[in-house]
Amino acid sequence: MKLLALVLSLVLLAGCATSGGITQAYLFPVKGPLSITNPTAEIIATATGTRRYKGRISLAMPDGELCNGRWSTLAGNGRSSTRASLIDTYGSAYGYSQSTYSSSRPSRGVAFLTCNQGRTMNVEFETGAGTSSGFGIARDNKKNIYRLMI
Repeated sequence: MKLLALVLSLVLLAGCATSGGITQAYLFPVKGPLSITNPTAEIIATATGTRRYKGRISLAMPDGELCNGRWSTLAGNGRSSTRASLIDTYGSAYGYSQSTYSSSRPSRGVAFLTCNQGRTMNVEFETGAGTSSGFGIARDNKKNIYRLMI
């Protein structure tokens, strides 16, 4: 009976923990001081709330600096933009362009993170309509540019 109660508790806790959706994203430095390290860092970010189109994001930099922030997206909002964006500015140099995706209505999103040692990071990304898979570009205030894979 105790085993059954434990199993049921774990199932309920797992359901609560994932009800908003959790996704990992990977940042790879492609320009700036972090891009010349050997081996090049792979930075893993965790985003919560992926089923609600907004949430929190956190990551640890290679030097241990901890970063936290918020992200948001508009479902199926396409690529119309009236201002220069990170993807429009840096995307073609790192393999992203308007023809990169095949989805007719990608979701475009943004994130902003602040870190405990003064770093700030702006992120722009696109995901396929109805998915949490996609790509993006990030830039920090330490002159690093990152390629983002979701």
